[in-house]
Amino acid sequence: LNSGQSVLASQFINYHFAKKAGLSDEHIGLGHAFQIDPGIEDSLSYEIASALLVRSLFPKCPVKFMPPTVHKSGDIFFAHALDASFNVVSVLTGQSIHLVGMLTEAVHTPLLQDRYASIRAAKYLRTAGKRLGESLVLREGSLIDARAKELLANCRSLLSEVQRKGLF
Repeated sequence: LNSGQSVLASQFINYHFAKKAGLSDEHIGLGHAFQIDPGIEDSLSYEIASALLVRSLFPKCPVKFMPPTVHKSGDIFFAHALDASFNVVSVLTGQSIHLVGMLTEAVHTPLLQDRYASIRAAKYLRTAGKRLGESLVLREGSLIDARAKELLANCRSLLSEVQRKGLF
């Protein structure tokens, strides 16, 4: 749960350098990964908080949303469920570049049928939940709201430290 602020800080730094280089927001691609341990209670809510925060901070930037590969152990059924959760978060938060997770990533190089199953699942969620995000409203003080505020505060503290010490 403690790595979110460093990812967010990295996005702010990358955004800053891209703006200094003269890029418009539409040409600044930022990376974001679905990486919270799925064994943690409310991990899906924490992922939604993180992804929504990135989307709200950088509304015009394309975000490359990456799947939870680090938490795959070889259990293809759990991996497929985890990827489905990732797909929901990606659609819900309006991520514009979506890397598709593969159910057999921790077992072998995904075969064509593995890729097909993953693409089909992602396509299903893109269609089935197309306007899901615009239909939901977050409550002030909710778990997702509190997590987003915590991430932003921790990021601000980390960026202050980087400012004091220097980037390198």
